Amino acid sequence: MIINLSSRASKEYKFEANEYSIIYPSNNTTIEFKERVLKWMELEDDELDEKIIEFDTKMNEILEELLEEIEIDKEIGKLAGEFVKRYGKSHSVKLADALIGAATIVRGMKLWTFNKKHYPMFNEKEFY
Repeated sequence: MIINLSSRASKEYKFEANEYSIIYPSNNTTIEFKERVLKWMELEDDELDEKIIEFDTKMNEILEELLEEIEIDKEIGKLAGEFVKRYGKSHSVKLADALIGAATIVRGMKLWTFNKKHYPMFNEKEFY
């Protein structure tokens, strides 16, 4: 199953659910791809709803495996406050993005986002 994500930020990525990989768009649409689209179009509403719920459930399972819970401690909170103070007006950095950025830095991680403009505290090498 391939799910198309289309927005200015995502540049029309395609996510292949059965292998959990991103497929970048190309001009070479295969017959197999066209056949898959036609099969989806043939589904009744109930069948399509069932497939979407199945996909959503699987995606949640994958995300739970990939994401770890990070406790917001004093160090992260203080750094986030500094980011809001420094970048709040100039880059419209809000507390949520500041906390994400601070937690990423304090935990020594790289940030994966399509909205790099929300994180002026990062240089290009700090993004995933």
